[in-house]
Amino acid sequence: MSGSLVTILCTVITALVSVSAIFISNLVGQRIYMKQISITNNQERYKKLYLPLIHLLYNYLPGKLSYGLFQSTRQNIAFLTRDKKLQNRDPLVSLIMENSEFATPDLLTKCIAYSRVANNNLIFNELIGDSVENKPDKLGNREKLINELAEKSPNTRRIFNELIQQILLESRALAKTTGVIDLTEPLLEALDVD
Repeated sequence: MSGSLVTILCTVITALVSVSAIFISNLVGQRIYMKQISITNNQERYKKLYLPLIHLLYNYLPGKLSYGLFQSTRQNIAFLTRDKKLQNRDPLVSLIMENSEFATPDLLTKCIAYSRVANNNLIFNELIGDSVENKPDKLGNREKLINELAEKSPNTRRIFNELIQQILLESRALAKTTGVIDLTEPLLEALDVD
């Protein structure tokens, strides 16, 4: 009897150890798989939304990162290239909205707020379009007028800065989690928060 009790006990313990090993192995495998999916999703978000936004900011802003300079540069490029689409659509808003599935709710909220400001700027540009001669050497006046608009509406500069900060901070966090080089430091330093 005691021999059969030991045999039964050994069988039960062996079965428990086997089931526990399978459960733990499955749990560990599932966590590794979920982590890989998370890294892959973050890499895709970084590559499809944040990297193009950073590229856009570097292309548009050689110096200080400010609302007036961004809008002025956009308008100058639109004029020089005769790109009506660029003239009538803000590239930041377009890029975020075209890739909205990769954006966080905070980024989308700030983008919508900025979109309203950008639309007001488009109306303003149409109003001043006739007062600024359409010659490359006169286009610097546009930046001055855009900055005057931004000063009259203090929220304009703040909303632009909040959007840019959100983009750069989220990009920095994604760069850290995906192991890519953080490209945001020069842009954060150039952001005109005055």
